[in-house]
Amino acid sequence: MRRIPLVKAGGATLAVAACAMTASATTAPASSASPAVAAPRSTSGSSFAQARSTFATMSQTRYAHRSVKDVARGYYQFDCVGFTMFNLAQSNPVARKAFRKQARIAPGRVGKPSQWYGFFVGQNGPLPPSWARITNVTSVRPGDYLAFTKGRHRFVGHAAIVANAPKRLADGSYSVDIFDSTGHPHGPNDTRRTDPRNFRPAGKTNGTGLGRGTMRLLVNRGGQITGAKWSVDAGGPNMSGVKVAVGRAR
Repeated sequence: MRRIPLVKAGGATLAVAACAMTASATTAPASSASPAVAAPRSTSGSSFAQARSTFATMSQTRYAHRSVKDVARGYYQFDCVGFTMFNLAQSNPVARKAFRKQARIAPGRVGKPSQWYGFFVGQNGPLPPSWARITNVTSVRPGDYLAFTKGRHRFVGHAAIVANAPKRLADGSYSVDIFDSTGHPHGPNDTRRTDPRNFRPAGKTNGTGLGRGTMRLLVNRGGQITGAKWSVDAGGPNMSGVKVAVGRAR
């Protein structure tokens, strides 16, 4: 599969950033070549429907701190917050505008995971009407946005979109499928391990970019979400000390 060159769009700057920092939201110009896959039929609809559509119709994806999106050709390059902001922009512009204003996201940026978390927990004031905070794991549903703070062991924060209702495990924690953009697969069944559409760095066995995997949510006796693990089997980055917040665009 031919790689799509990374270019600037309309003179916009492609700003470099880490997932826990900020990244510009730049769109690559559409090519005159025939698209490799069908583009999503609509840019409206629920957050879950949009995430599922982007995943289903993409032709190539990679994890990077510069956001490049060519919807017509199905090429997506972004980090975790680059993906969540793109999904929000496509599925709910009203909620996106409210989030950017209250979370104080600079123009052309996609925010840090800490800003998504802070917005969900009300650090800058009560959530606007287009948003709701979800605190109990039994209320989490597909399309909800997950925000993870920094941890104790060099974990820099993360963001993802829920892909299915959480399932209770034997130890009382919950597994949850998510869509996200990352370079670290979430467990053995993560799609990035086998999907040829994911860019594979030299010497790596798994791909990077947009995919679907499974995380573990930790809860207290009341079902309130208290933490998370990168995968159900605890493989991947150490998320000790990470706080989790869930927001729903409506």
